[in-house]
Amino acid sequence: MITDQKKTIACDSGNGELAEASPRVDMNRVAQPISPVPKKLLVGIALLVVVTLVGWVVHRRSHSNTTSSAGAAAARAQTLPVPVVEGVVSTRDVPIYLDGLGTVQAFNTVTVHARVDGQLMKVAFVEGQEVKTGDVLAQLDPAPYQAALDQAVAKKAQDEAQLANARVDLQRYADLLKTDSTTQQIYDTQNSMVSQLEATVKADQAAMESAKVNLDYTTIRSPIDGRVGIRQMDAGNIVHASDANGLVLLTQLRPISVLFTLPEQSLVKLQQYQNPEKDFAVLAVSRDNTNVLGEGVLAVIDNQIDTSTGTIKLKATFANENLRLWPGQFVNTRLLLTTRKDSPVVPSSVVQRGPDGAFAFVIQDDQTVTLRPVKVAQIESGMALIDEGLKPGERIVVDGQYKLQPGSHVQPAESMGGAKKDVRERSGGSKNRSESKPHAALGSSRQIIELRLALRTLPGPKLLFPLPGGTGIELRSADFSPLPCALGVTAGGGLKSALLLARTAPNSTAVLPGGVGEGQGEGDGFHPYRCETGSPHHFLA
Repeated sequence: MITDQKKTIACDSGNGELAEASPRVDMNRVAQPISPVPKKLLVGIALLVVVTLVGWVVHRRSHSNTTSSAGAAAARAQTLPVPVVEGVVSTRDVPIYLDGLGTVQAFNTVTVHARVDGQLMKVAFVEGQEVKTGDVLAQLDPAPYQAALDQAVAKKAQDEAQLANARVDLQRYADLLKTDSTTQQIYDTQNSMVSQLEATVKADQAAMESAKVNLDYTTIRSPIDGRVGIRQMDAGNIVHASDANGLVLLTQLRPISVLFTLPEQSLVKLQQYQNPEKDFAVLAVSRDNTNVLGEGVLAVIDNQIDTSTGTIKLKATFANENLRLWPGQFVNTRLLLTTRKDSPVVPSSVVQRGPDGAFAFVIQDDQTVTLRPVKVAQIESGMALIDEGLKPGERIVVDGQYKLQPGSHVQPAESMGGAKKDVRERSGGSKNRSESKPHAALGSSRQIIELRLALRTLPGPKLLFPLPGGTGIELRSADFSPLPCALGVTAGGGLKSALLLARTAPNSTAVLPGGVGEGQGEGDGFHPYRCETGSPHHFLA
């Protein structure tokens, strides 16, 4: 029975007894209280939103300013003229050469042998001596051959006496035959005897001549004009005519021959320009192409092409008065095919290479450049012969093409104030790099013809020196190794010492200031400028 919520609930436990139960709370009527949201959390969220909005606005403004600055810099770069070195297409007579590789051969080569056997009594030449035709080279023992000659002379005298007696008897028999005092048979027999003795005397004469020749062979003489080599046998030895080595090798050096080869395609050009009244001129050049060793003429073109190599052999003759050509020497040959008159030529640096072939930048009247495809016939001594693309008198860019594109404005570097600094900065140099005070900086660029940089590394390490365009040169040797002197070459690390070589214009002086490398050079030779290696170097060309 339930009387009240606050009263005890009694129920029948099933055994007739009443049990007292605990009070029960009504969960439907009792509600839990809700805790309020903290104010600090709300303030933090609001501040975070405000900071995010402020950061976004600042970022937008900064990006806008950077873009505007870059655009302005690009616009300024486009409006500034590019400093370049300009030139003019000129005309000149250009020789056309066919280049080949040749071997020097003696004009005549003789292995001097003894023609008779005997003891070598004397060597009459000095090794390396110049000899003339008929000069005595060696002497064999002549005694045996002199004795043989004396025997032949005596035998001839004996037979001549018998012949004289036989002729007298023949005359007697002829007189007796006229008076029938003797028979015809006896006369004929005596006549035959005279003929036999005459033949014997002739044989004796031939034997005597042979003995004289053998005796003369004991004196060995030079058969040609030339130079003797190293002797193969000393005095006192027994020599034989059948010896394989001989006594000495004799070579004729004046004149001398050069045997060289050309590709078989050159035969058509040779036949096209061949002149029966004038032979082709040929130059013999040293292997490093620095010295002309001789000038000669083409002597012969071989009568067949070597099928194994696809080349044809040619032979040229050189006077070789100064003996700069030597048998067995390897030389580069240059056959003058023809000379092109009044042909357009430009410095080789004008010709640039691209995906579509060779091209050049031509300067227009409004100081803008245009890209012109060109066809180059040959490049010789720093000058390019132009077949197509350029005309005489046109202005072209000789140096400074790396920042050019069609339509770029250009201005001669010599006419711009601080052009050298501008070129350096616009070719990728930074402010810090410009202010780094390199040890060797070019002082008088118009008086410098060429710069060379030689570096010596510490023993063992391998160094890589970067060049513009991502390329580099490895140095492994401890000796001085040549390195092209280019803008931005930086050396450091295992570098032991550096040597900058400058070749100035004739009769001019150029000073390379800065640090330890200060100095000057005069004339047309290379002059050194040594730099220490306390810090990286920037050699500016």
